[in-house]
Amino acid sequence: MNVPLDSTPANRPLPVDDAVSEMLEKQLKELAHEEDDTQESDKDPTHSLREELGSATLVQDNVDKQVDDFFKRLFAGQEVQVETLRQGVRDILSSVLRQEQAMLGLTLLNQRGGGYPVHAVNVSTLMMIFAKFLGEPPQRIETLGQGGLFHDLGITRVSETILDKTGPLSVGEVKALNAHVPETLALLDKLGIMDESVRRMAAQHHERLDGSGHPQRLKGNAISLEGRMAAIVNDFENLTGPRPYRKSWPHHDALRNMMTMTERHYDKMLFQKFVQCVGVYPIGTILRLKNRIVVMVVANNTTHLLHPIVRVLTDSFGKIVPYGQWINLVDKSSGPAYKIDGPTSPPAGIDPLKILRQGVKPA
Repeated sequence: MNVPLDSTPANRPLPVDDAVSEMLEKQLKELAHEEDDTQESDKDPTHSLREELGSATLVQDNVDKQVDDFFKRLFAGQEVQVETLRQGVRDILSSVLRQEQAMLGLTLLNQRGGGYPVHAVNVSTLMMIFAKFLGEPPQRIETLGQGGLFHDLGITRVSETILDKTGPLSVGEVKALNAHVPETLALLDKLGIMDESVRRMAAQHHERLDGSGHPQRLKGNAISLEGRMAAIVNDFENLTGPRPYRKSWPHHDALRNMMTMTERHYDKMLFQKFVQCVGVYPIGTILRLKNRIVVMVVANNTTHLLHPIVRVLTDSFGKIVPYGQWINLVDKSSGPAYKIDGPTSPPAGIDPLKILRQGVKPA
């Protein structure tokens, strides 16, 4: 069962005007503070990332199963156990607190078939990673993770005909789909989920700063911090996840598209922080370097976003390297040949998730 994207720019093409594209790239680079070579580098996260990937994979698989069963029961009108999902959030949080790049990479790359349960887990995970990046304490991070998991419960009260539709929705169908917000709040009442932060996320994740959202058409600061964060995370996950009516977007393209709507739809400061959190080149992005080597981003350096940690995919002649080395591009000894030329398409036969999981093995 899939969930249509009803209020994000899912079907809008990316800007094709060269000037607009250059402007977006400039903004992304400004976020990365490329000119600041005096900043202290992050401690190389390669070792801790390799260590965490295995346990993060097990946690994600387990929570996916719990959430899938939970929503199947909700769709069927059966009794559900909320505490099971709360424990799942705590399990994800433990991984995020140890090494968030591992869970971030799995969330960005492991589509797991799409559908609402995966969307819920991904939004929950991204909210916790985002909250950690903003410096929130663990208890607050956990609450926001619960909000991400429960923000769309009302989708279980929408007709499966609408949820699985591959073509455009009619006006009536859009209205029925948008009713999932008040339905979510009603289900939160029924399940005894009364935390105000969780409820604000459910009520406001489709609101937009300019008042063009729904259901209350709130504007500006009338939208809570939780609602503004959830709007960014929810739209990003919707754009980058597969849907029945379109393929998933590359993460870099999704960020560029969303950037065109900052100040109208999103809190600009929060969106910039989100870009810094997931990376100018998010994990899984395929890049070509100046030396013509093709690499995949496997982790980001938070103080040097234009110098991620990458895994070599091909040599300079385009030949695939089966177990390419991991290179930290922040290393100044790499020289100009290792500067990024730009995003490119994955080489034929390359599975980014498989490449990331190969990081579990020693280099």
